[in-house]
Amino acid sequence: MILRAARSEHATGWLFVAPAVILIGIFGVIPIGWSLILSFQHNDLISPPTWVGLDNYKALKDDPVFTESVKRTIVYTLLFVPLSVGGALLIALALNAPLRLGTLYRTAVFVRTSPPLSVIDRRSASDSIPMPPFTRRMSPPPSFWANV
Repeated sequence: MILRAARSEHATGWLFVAPAVILIGIFGVIPIGWSLILSFQHNDLISPPTWVGLDNYKALKDDPVFTESVKRTIVYTLLFVPLSVGGALLIALALNAPLRLGTLYRTAVFVRTSPPLSVIDRRSASDSIPMPPFTRRMSPPPSFWANV
């Protein structure tokens, strides 16, 4: 009986993640695999593609533009990723500290992530949700969205 319940929970879990797995497969794994297949071909978009094997990768070894772009990518990654993660951590620690105007600082940092009021669609806000009157004046008329 316990084994059947465990199998049921296991199947239920897979049913919940199935849409995400399918979408990641369609839009992530399949394009990567297709790109890998295409990288072994020569294609000028006029004649049919021909299989060249590893010749494309051998040509990259001697390409100065490719070598320079790899160097720049490595430098950018080694500098940008630690600095951005470290900077974000420092900002988070500073905002979490007990400050006199801490709420104001947190609002100033996170207000840029909220959508502008001019983008709020009046049709999406039902009458049961209280909205400030100025948002109705700032958002475009409902007919605007039908033409976008």
